[in-house]
This record gives sequence, C-alpha cells and structure tokens, in this order.
Amino acid sequence: MVDPFDFSESAFRLEQFQDYSGVTVTDTDLEEWADYVARSRAVGKRIYRVRIVEFPLTEYTKWELDAYARTDEEVYVTDRASDPALAGLRVDWWGFDIDTDHPRVWRLIYDEQAEFQGKEEFTAAANIDACRRERDLALKHAVALADFTTLFRTA
Repeated sequence: MVDPFDFSESAFRLEQFQDYSGVTVTDTDLEEWADYVARSRAVGKRIYRVRIVEFPLTEYTKWELDAYARTDEEVYVTDRASDPALAGLRVDWWGFDIDTDHPRVWRLIYDEQAEFQGKEEFTAAANIDACRRERDLALKHAVALADFTTLFRTA
C-alpha cells in the first residue's frame, strides 16, 4: 500500500471547522484510518492533531470527537474562546515532517457546504514557519481528547 501522506517522522493536522458534514465518513473509513495510525506508530511515526472547537458543540463535532476516541491517534482539543489568538486560525491543514529539513504542508480546501475541494501543497519556509506557529499556539491551549471528554462530556 502506498502511504497517502508520505512522511517519515510526523504528521500534524490543524482542524478548525465546526461541521464537516459535507464529507462522508463511513465505519470502514474509520477502521482504515485506525489501522493506518497503528501501522504508522508501530514504525515510530507520530500522527497527531488539534481540533479547535466552539461551544455549544455541534452534533458533527460530538460525533467526530467520539470517532477519534476509537483510534490510537494523538488528539488534542482546544476551545477557540480560550485565547483571542485562536480566533485567527481559520484554515485546515496537514503538516508533514514540519520539524525536519524536508517539511511540507497541505492546505485543505472546503466549500461553504463543508465539502472537500482539494489541497494545496506548500514547501516555502515562510508557510512552514507560519504553520509551526499555529501548531504551537493550538497545542499550548489544548488538552488531550480523553481529558476534554471527561471535562465536557461530549456525548
């Protein structure tokens, strides 16, 4: 199987939309993702994300957080209202090996109905540096998914 992400050390996702209902995710998709995460971790790769949420949580966000709990991915959650700087984080992206000498970023493009339209790849230092700052800001305010779930009972 070809690795769809093709990374050597880490893959990080910043995820901030409150509703991705335009994207269809099946139980099979979730199982395949969980398997992919497990295989990646088994060879020393890190896959992690910060999910920025807004209260009240949407039904989609509740479903998504529950789905994440069924994988072995490192998931962190932060409330957008926890810091004014988080309000400026409005683009979803994946960063691959962004702390190495071969970083890449995919900016994810969605339409107004939350349907995935494609991605744009960046390798320029300025884009990578901006993504590192966004990641660090989001992680600074985030808690592990299990802790968030305990505190806020999303179900």
